[in-house]
Amino acid sequence: LRAALRADAASKRVAAADSYGTGKEVGALGRLALIADELGEADAAATVRGRLAAALDAWLDCDGGKAPCRFSYDRSWGGVVPTEALADPAASFGVGWHNDKHFHYGYFLYAAAALGRANTTWLAARTPALLTLVADVASPSASDRRFPPLRHFDAFCGHSWALGLFASSAGRNQESVSEALNAWHGIALLGLALRNERLISLGRLLA
Repeated sequence: LRAALRADAASKRVAAADSYGTGKEVGALGRLALIADELGEADAAATVRGRLAAALDAWLDCDGGKAPCRFSYDRSWGGVVPTEALADPAASFGVGWHNDKHFHYGYFLYAAAALGRANTTWLAARTPALLTLVADVASPSASDRRFPPLRHFDAFCGHSWALGLFASSAGRNQESVSEALNAWHGIALLGLALRNERLISLGRLLA
């Protein structure tokens, strides 16, 4: 296990350009960081977290608008989408139509929690952006005018829906239970990293 961890820590990179592909890759690095912590592999953990910080910053930090922002706010429907999806809503599995967003952003939140538990300075700097992603997919507030409450979660049915703002012959669908659970787990982990009990409880409730 240690040998496999060290090999993966040395070789795994974030190469995807879209939010879903990037999310899966940073999510994998986040998992490696947590495994390294459990095994006491400090060098592997530091290597992975350095790569994670660079990859997440590329999406979460636009230097006060001085650099291109990878995320933008969709004023038509109210939500955060990758900037390219404003022009091409079908990009990255329809994320511009607010499809599957808890899958995409759940990986980001999980990875950020894995990084932030050991790098509180980084976490403090990125907390506003991360909480915006949380609010986008799972706002617990009915009074937040930026986002609908619990965008993907159906409290009556007790589970999530993945489909966004377009018709589907399959109707509403969940599509990937594991990725929905990963999103809510990511919210809870982020709450643990931030020592935010309300965030922990939100993640646990949705899961």
